[in-house]
Parts: sequence; C-alpha cells; structure tokens
Amino acid sequence: MLGCLRSWAVSGATVERNMQAMTGGASMAPIMADSPAPRQRRRSPTMGHAHRGVPGDGLTAPSCPVPATVRQAGWIGLPRLLSRRTHRSPQSVSTMGAVPRKALWKSRTTMEFSPQGISRQTEDIFEKYLQGAVGDEEFEALCAAHPNRAGELRRLRAMRELIATLPRGPVMDALRRQRDSGRDGDAAVGAVEVDHMTSEVMRRLGERTGSFERYRIDGEICSGGQGVVVSAWDEDLRRRLAMKIMLKDGLLPQKDQSGQSSQRALGRFLEEAQVTGQLDHPGIVPVHELGIDSSGSAYFTMKYVRGETLGAVFESVREGRDGWTQTRVLHALLKVCEAVSYAHSKGVIHRDLKPSNIMIGRFGEVFVMDWGLARVEGQGEGRDIRIRVEEGDRTVPLTAIVRTDRLENFDSNLTLDGEVLGTPAYMPPEQALGQTDSMGPASDTYALGAMLYHPLAGRAPFVPRGGARIPKYVLLYEVQTGSPRPVAESNPDVAPELAAICEKAMQREISRRYTNVRELSADLEAYLEGRVVSAYASGALAELGKWIDRNRTLARMSAALIVALVAGLVGTIFWQAKSHRNEVLAQEKQEEIFQLSASVYIEGLLEHQETLWPVHPDLIGRYSEWLDRTSELLSELPRHRAQRELLGARAVAPDGGRKLAQLKTHPDYGTLKTLWGKIKSKKRALRQRLGERDVTIPEVDWEAIPIDVQLLDRFAEARIHPERRIFGEEPLGLAYSIRAAELAPEDPFLLRNLAFAYQVVGLDEDAVNTGHAALQNAPKENRSDFDKWLKRIEAEWESKDAEGLAADQLEIEELELRRDELEESMVGLVFSSEDKESEWWNEQLDTLISGMEAIEDSGLLAESGLSREFGWSVPLRRSFAERLRSGYAKGGEYWLAWERVLPDMRADYPGIEAQIGLIPIGRDPRSGLWEFADLHAGIPPKRGTDGKLNLTVESSAVFVLLPGGLFYMGCQRKNRNAPNYDPGSEKTEWPARRVWLSPFFLSKYELTQSQWRRLTGERPSRFIPGGRFSVSELHPVESISWGDCETVCRRFGWSLPSEAQWEYAARGGSKTVFPTGDDEDSVLRSGAVNLADRSLNQAAWAPILADALRRTNFWSELQDHSPVHAPVNHYTPNPYGLYHMVGNVAEWCLDAYEAQFYRILPAVDPVNRVEGTRERCVRGGSFLDGPEVARCGHRANRLGGNVDYTVGFRPVRELSHYTSPFAR
Repeated sequence: MLGCLRSWAVSGATVERNMQAMTGGASMAPIMADSPAPRQRRRSPTMGHAHRGVPGDGLTAPSCPVPATVRQAGWIGLPRLLSRRTHRSPQSVSTMGAVPRKALWKSRTTMEFSPQGISRQTEDIFEKYLQGAVGDEEFEALCAAHPNRAGELRRLRAMRELIATLPRGPVMDALRRQRDSGRDGDAAVGAVEVDHMTSEVMRRLGERTGSFERYRIDGEICSGGQGVVVSAWDEDLRRRLAMKIMLKDGLLPQKDQSGQSSQRALGRFLEEAQVTGQLDHPGIVPVHELGIDSSGSAYFTMKYVRGETLGAVFESVREGRDGWTQTRVLHALLKVCEAVSYAHSKGVIHRDLKPSNIMIGRFGEVFVMDWGLARVEGQGEGRDIRIRVEEGDRTVPLTAIVRTDRLENFDSNLTLDGEVLGTPAYMPPEQALGQTDSMGPASDTYALGAMLYHPLAGRAPFVPRGGARIPKYVLLYEVQTGSPRPVAESNPDVAPELAAICEKAMQREISRRYTNVRELSADLEAYLEGRVVSAYASGALAELGKWIDRNRTLARMSAALIVALVAGLVGTIFWQAKSHRNEVLAQEKQEEIFQLSASVYIEGLLEHQETLWPVHPDLIGRYSEWLDRTSELLSELPRHRAQRELLGARAVAPDGGRKLAQLKTHPDYGTLKTLWGKIKSKKRALRQRLGERDVTIPEVDWEAIPIDVQLLDRFAEARIHPERRIFGEEPLGLAYSIRAAELAPEDPFLLRNLAFAYQVVGLDEDAVNTGHAALQNAPKENRSDFDKWLKRIEAEWESKDAEGLAADQLEIEELELRRDELEESMVGLVFSSEDKESEWWNEQLDTLISGMEAIEDSGLLAESGLSREFGWSVPLRRSFAERLRSGYAKGGEYWLAWERVLPDMRADYPGIEAQIGLIPIGRDPRSGLWEFADLHAGIPPKRGTDGKLNLTVESSAVFVLLPGGLFYMGCQRKNRNAPNYDPGSEKTEWPARRVWLSPFFLSKYELTQSQWRRLTGERPSRFIPGGRFSVSELHPVESISWGDCETVCRRFGWSLPSEAQWEYAARGGSKTVFPTGDDEDSVLRSGAVNLADRSLNQAAWAPILADALRRTNFWSELQDHSPVHAPVNHYTPNPYGLYHMVGNVAEWCLDAYEAQFYRILPAVDPVNRVEGTRERCVRGGSFLDGPEVARCGHRANRLGGNVDYTVGFRPVRELSHYTSPFAR
C-alpha cells in the first residue's frame, strides 16, 4: 500500500475532507454536479496514482482512501524531498530510495499496507531500533551494522518522519497512536469502508504507475513561493508541456509555529490543479495530469503556452510595437471576460486577475492563468487572501495603512497567501481592506476593469504619470482610500464609451459595478461592433447613431429610409412635414451622415501613419496612398466650416461656466493660457514701473523644498528668463531665484538669473546692480557673455521712459485684442435646451473640423516636416525612401558601394547582402572592423589620412559591425586566474557566464545632439550650444528617457543594445576588470574616459550641482579637462574602435533591470525582456561618476520614464541577410 499511501500523504491537509468525499460524507463540487455517477463494483483494483481531493472550499474529486489496517513498518509514509530549510544531512537525502508506486488490496472493505521491496527482516530490525534511542547517530550506527539493508532502513525512517507532519483528525490521530504504541492497525483504527468508492475509479488510479518517467525536464520557466514551473517534454506523446512542481526545493516547506504550513501549501497546490483541471474552456489552460514525481513532489502538467503576458502586450500597445493596437487588445480582453464568465457560471472566482496572469499565444490564443487563489462559491475558505504584514515573528492582517516613518521598509513585509505581495494596482478595494467576506464575482469584474484601464490610460490604475515606481504600501493605500484618476484625464483621446465601461467596472461600491462579467463582456463587444454601450448611453437616438456608423454604405443607398428612422426615433424633426419635404431633408441628412464618417476616417489615418515605419523603399506606394487619402479628406474642410457657420444662426450666447469649460477642452487652450500669462506679467511690471503697485513675492515653505541649488535655479529660470515659455508666475520665479542665490551667493550664473528675475517684475535698478555682481564673479572665459547680458539689462531699463511705458501699454492692449479673438474662435456654438439636434450636429462638426485642422497643423503633410509627436512627415519619409530605392537599385550609388566590399565581407559573414540604409565606409585601420554610415541621420563622414573619421555636426551615425561569438559576460571574484576576475564586483554582476552573441551593428559613437535633432526635431539636452559651457552639437544627446530612445529606434530600424551586446563591446575582447586592464592606472594612462575628475570638482558651476557632487566619488588622479560631457569622438577609442563606452554619458540598454539576471541568462543572445518593471539597465557611467563605474561589469538601473543629463544612448542594428552558424 505504499503507492496508495504515497498519494494519500501528498494530499496533506486535505486527507480528512477527502475521506468524507469518498465515503459520501461530502458532496461533489458544483462544477462536477452534472457529471454522471460511476457504477460501483465489488472488487477494488490495485491502487497507484490518484486524483486528490481538495478542501471544502475548492473542487473535490475522487482520492485515494485512508487505510485502516496497517503494519507498523508500512504506514510510516513516503520519503520527502527535503527543502533547503530542513536539517537533514546531505548524506541522508542522497541515500533515500524512491518509493514503489504499487499497493495491494487485502479485502473489499478493509485495507492494510504491504510495503513493496522491504523485507520482513528489515521491518523487525527497524522495530527494535524504535524501542530505543532514535537519534541520527543511533540510526547511522544501525545502518552501518546492517549495510545490506541500509537503503530499506532509510526509506522506512523517512516514511515515519512524514507521518508526523500530516494533519490532525480521527484517522491521522489513530495512525500516530499506532505508530507510537506499536499496536496493530485493526485495533487502533478499525476498518475503513469504501463501498461508496467505485471500482472503476479505483482501477484507473491503481493502473497509473510510473507516469512521471515519461517526462524530460528541460529547464525552469518561472518560480514562486509555493512551486516552480518547468518546461517538460512528454516522451510518449512527443509534445511540449508546462509542469508545475510543488516547491522548488522540496515537497514540504518548513513548518510554522502551528505546524500546518506544509499541509496548507500542499492543499492549495492540489486545489489549484483540480480547479483548473475542471474548468473546461478554451481560455483556461487545460491540466493534463496530476501526480507525484520520483522524489515525492506533487506536480501537475498543463498546456505549454508560447507567447507573452498581457502586461507585455500593454507595453506594445503603448509603444506601437508588433502590430498591437487598442482594438486588438480589446478583443483579447473580451476573450478574458468570456473565460472568467465561464468560471463564474461554474461557481469559481479567480481573485487574482492581473496582466501577468493572462497569457497571449502566438496565434491570438488568450489564456487566464494561475488559479491558485480561486475559490468555489458556497465552499469554505481554504486560504487567507487578506494582505498581511510581518510583525516580528508573526504576521497580522492589514486592513488599513497608517502613514508612519516605519513604512519606509514596509513593502517587503507585505504578503498575500504566504507570498510577497505583487502589485496591488488591479486589486479590488474590498480585498485591499481585508473584507474577504465581501469578495465574489464582482471582485473579478473590478480587476477586469482595472486591466482595461491600463491600455486606455497608458499605465496601471493609481500609478503616477510617466509610470514612476512608487512603494507598494502607497499604492495599496490609494486602492483602499480612493478611485484612480479618470481615464479621460490621463488620455483625453479615449473613446467615452470605453471610459464609461472601465469606470463602471471599477466602481468602489460593489452594487454599482456590472451585475456580472457577462454584462461587461456585452458592453465591450457592443463597442467593438459599433453598437450602443449600456454603460455610456441608451435609447433610440443612441441606437440610431450606432446603426449609421455600422452601415455607412447602406445609409448612402437608403438615405430617405435613414431619415425616416431619425424622424421616428427622435420625434422632433419631421413630425409635421409632408412626404416631399421628407425626401429633401433626407438628402440633407445623408450628406451630414457622410461628413461625420470622416471623423472616424481621420482617426484611422493617424493610426495608419504610425505603421509606415521604418522608412523603406517597399513603403513608397503606401506613403503615396496615405497622402492622397488625406489630401482628399482635407479638401472638404472649407465646406464643413461653412456648414458649421450656418448652424450658428440657431445658437445662443453662452454663460461663463459653459464658456470656460469649452476653453479648457480646446486644443488651443495652451496658447490662450500663455496669452493670459503674458498680459498678467506685462501689466504687473508696468504697474511696478509706474509706481501704482509693488510686486508681492509669494511665501514659500522652504523646509518642504529639497536643498538642491540646481533644481531651484531650473524652476526659477523657466519663469524669469527672457526666453521663457511660462508666463504669469514671475514673482514665484523671483522667490526661487533669490533662494538659489542665497545658497550659492558667489555663483555668477545664479546672479545673472536673479538679475533677469528682478527685471521681468519691473525692479530694473535691482536687476542692474545684480547684473554687475554677476559680471564681477564671472569666470574669465565667460566674461564676454556676462558683459552682453548686463548691457541687455541696462538697455531694457533705459528704454522704460515715458515713451517706452506708453509702448508697453499699447503692447498690452494688442495682446488683449489677440486674447479676445482667440477666445471667440475657441468658444463653440451654444444652443438652447430644446434644440438638441443642432447641438448634437454642431458637436460632430467641431470634432470633424478640429481633427482635420490637427492633421494640417501636425506637419505630417509638409515636404520636410518634423515633429516630436509624429517624427518625419509622410512626404519626407517618401522622399527618403525614393532616395534609398534609387541608391540601392542595380548600378545605383549605394549598390556600387556595397558591391565593392561584399566579396571580402562574405568570407566572414556568409550570405550577407547590402543592408538598406547603410553604406560601407571601409575597415577601421586600427581595429580592422567594418564600419558603415547610417543615411537617416546625416552625411557620411570621410576618413582622414590618420585613419580617423572626420566628424562634423552634419555627420551621420556610424555603425561598427561586431562579429559576436562566444564571450564571458559578468564577473567573478573567486578565481584570480579565471576569466572576468574582478575583486570589486557586486552580487548583481555574478557569475561570469559564457554566452554566444550573433553579429550586430553598434554605433561607433554616442548619438549626438545634431543627429537627435534631425531625427526628432527636438533639442532635449540640458547642456546645449550657447549655454554656460563650451558645448557643441557634436556632444552626446542626453536628458532623454528610455521610451524616447525606443521610439526613435523603432522609427529608424534600430534598437537599444542589450546588456550582453553592450558589455561585449565595452570589453573590446578583454576579460579584465577595466577595458584597459586590471588596475585603475591602466585607465588613467589610456586617456579614454571622461569621469568625475579634478576639472569637474574645480569647475565654476560646481555650486549648481552641490547636492549631486556631494554624492560623487571624485577621481583625484584623473584630469580629463571636461567638466561636463565631451564631443563624442574626443577621447581614445577601445580596441573595437568604439568611443566612450565608459564615461562621458551613461547609456540606456534594452533590458529590464533584474538583479539576478546573470544567474539565469540564456546562452544565446541573452536579453531580459521581463515585463512589469519600470526599471531599465544603464551601463558605462558618466562625467558625474567615480572610478568604480569604469569597470566592464558595472551595472546600474534607472526608471525608464525618467530623464537625466548624465544619460544618453548609442543604437544597435540587426544584421540581416546573414547565415548564422546555428542555421548551418
């Protein structure tokens, strides 16, 4: 009966309830209610593998019955696979044998154990051992005395130990008493009747033996606190499966004080398998088998899903990657709703819905995963899903967050069902508050609404703008106490129907949510099909509008019928009209309907142009098609404007509240606010100069503001500089400028800005005096600039005579006139409450016209248009694509350039063809590597007589073709003679692993400010030409986020480098600590770095960075003569010909940051694409970093949405048309 006991023991805490289920004492779960009852047979077959039952709160299934008559040597249990936390010696673990799976029935109604492979003599020896001392030493002596029986003895002892961990209950107590007293099983327990267990089920259980041996384990997929999921190959059916195994290190975890944690964990594990296995739906991963492996760990196998999580899909939607659109992701969410709705119909609530638990297959399959926290309605609660917090050696439920200093390290103490809490952003408020009795299907509805919120708003609920990471306890507090920001505030362009669906699903009050998931699914489906969404609108007029949207062709062909429907449903237009009049109005209404269809067309055009990247000759036809369609659409703009003017005859004057509301929602509201600010600013300064009113400097609570001179100065400069963009806040800017100057009174640049601040508020004399002080403190190399600024301030003061003040008054009046005209153009028509039809049509025309005007103003139609939002205009893309087509055609300029080098290149890169967008420059004489100019970003540079490329601000990006191959990635500090030994390395850089990289192109230089400007039209950098340093556009671009870089890369066929690619390039073929050797002196001698050196420490601008510099580890021995970043080709290149791989500016990498990634990285082209983290890897360090960042293996991380003047990037490009050695 060891096989039976094996199945029974693994059931852990569920044994007692399983007994009831098998003997009729407990009913089957609702999900099984419609299953036919199997016939009972008199003879019970041999037992083996079994489906285990689960606690009453979950689904129940037939399980192996508990034996009644047992032998002392037989009922002790099975060997358990020890976790790392147990105290058994490694020797005892290694010598444990596997327990045979077979068991024998002794009679129809009474069972007893007959251990397979253990002789009676061994049992007798073990019985005598139990009568004395039973410590480890005594047991080892026993095994030494009986070496031929040591294996059997160890198995018996291991089985005995497991019994002590099994749950309490009548049967188990009887077994324990029998074990301790040595009495026979019949006397201790009595017979267990199994008349209610069908012989058919028992036959199937007994025949399932040795099934685990059919699987080959190929590697870990993921792991958690209760189990590990591995990739398994089914040798019998020749298919790939996912296998979840109970715990990573053993069958049972270490017991808590109650001694029950192992049983609860095992019960939860089995319950998850059985709940998932009994939910038969295409959107729920099927469970194939539940069993026990050769070492005693419970496992179950599932379908292997190839794809990505819904969270990764959300990122693809946000970034416009991989063809994911909002419509496509809505269809995926609809499938999620269908799966969850099915589970609810079976009485199962998921209770842990979030994007990471939804998988999207490669062919559009959608699966709801991880039913580990699921509960069957009407059953008892088998787990505590309240959030708990650790307090000393115990955990207590957390029902409310109290903001105290103790919460600084609070996140790691938050747990859910025994595991560290993940993101609570998708958690319903009733669960966050610990009100688990209130949780039901509506809790899943809330989570589905929260997942819908993510793609609509561009971020998860309660997460700040920009996706900045905030502590979990703060996020939990937000979930407990409030609602997320409305979707429309985060994304004004979101469809109001979708926003209404999301907000209804996420109502804090359960009664105000959708009644069930089916209603939510119906609204999503209605939106996708163009029908009325119940959460947003209802009624005949709404139904008519949606019908028109769905049937535009039919509407054109049957205009009279459509208008008749409008008449019948609206009841306000045609009630008194004659038949001939109806026909005329029908024709008019037909024209209006097709005008409104253009609104949808505009949205489609904007979405479609985002698919026209990267620029390629194959897209020329699509560029022309897009331009033709857009031009045809915009040709109707004058007619739409005229029709809107006709509607104006029915309008009434708006009141103040409605006027302001229209102004705030208008696209030109920003321009209007600037006008308001300018008028306010100029009036304030004029009154100060006329002596009518003194400027009032606002009070600021400086104790609440960080003491960071640079931040204070930047805040002030944006409000007081002559070329500022923020107007109306000059007094506040003056307050910040005064504060900054107080903290660094000798800094000439702060004094200069303070002079500007005084002048913009009308305090001219103070401005001149402060300007003189700034000039006196100015560095010698900047004195000419300070002299110009002072003369400018003095000239401004001298101009404020009577004539100048009159000119100021006239300028204010002109600004007010422009303001009035702009407000008039921005305020739409307002209609009486009775004229609903005119109001509705006017709103549609406003939407249509504003959409057309937005396209006109976007720059997308300009021949050389360039904008931050859309990048290159479509004509510019077409023109460049035509240039590429001509150049790469046979006999073309670029074709000839490639033909000259391809024979030599194919010796190293078999099968390589011309790479569209690149032209060869030739081999670098120093490195011997091939180099190429990228045509997108400028003019190919020429190589000088010294072999170096002569860069100018007009130069293109240059890519080096790196051969890749095997290299050691990471560090180790155990073996000085092994590769990548680095005694200063950190745990996040361990271990040193050998990986393979495919060949790839990497930019020879960091991307320059001029190249970024030509690609995006922006100059985002903090240090730019004309500033306080000698900076040119050959300096690297900085102050760009990871997302900014990713967008540029996507548009031009590039990518960010993976950490592996970056480290391979930085090492330049070395295995040393630094790229130049194993000691810092090698770096000093190389002249290859720009780090925090003496020139930075001694710079005149140091007070501005006082806070940052206090944290900088200066390299006092280094003098690189660059206080900030240097031109991208300034220092010495590494052996691969790459400049500034260390220092100058740090560089974004593609990978999501994971501290332990090096321990699990793949062997070929490793990159960490884990979704759900906002942290991205940054490598190489900057001019503000000390010598520690010069190490090849140094890793850092930043929030991907943040910008920093010390971080830039260099792009990579994939090598196409190349035969990899893995393919040969």
